[in-house]
Amino acid sequence: MEVYKSLESLISGINGRGINEWVHANRKQVLSNLFETEFYIISDEEIWDLEEHALTYKNERGDSLPLELKEKDLDSWMTVPMIEDVICVLERENENPDLTLIAKALLYYWEYDAFMV
Repeated sequence: MEVYKSLESLISGINGRGINEWVHANRKQVLSNLFETEFYIISDEEIWDLEEHALTYKNERGDSLPLELKEKDLDSWMTVPMIEDVICVLERENENPDLTLIAKALLYYWEYDAFMV
């Protein structure tokens, strides 16, 4: 499991890694302060291993997550490739988008399932 303490650390941590995993976050935190939200990437293999040992729980959406994170109230937020695509589209339109613009574009994509252009 990988834990990122902020949006900035998430973006710099996934940049160019080529992983295809879901990023999990607390929906209320994402909506109230995306910049300071904690993000979690948990591989399918890790979830399967935890499930074998009865160390997972199902969130409201039916996703299996580590039992140790239950109090975090996590949801599947976006996949790593989705985040990278949103940033790539922004970079085509704006040479060096700042973190505020990236956050706006990610929230837009999350809400409308479309790129902000």
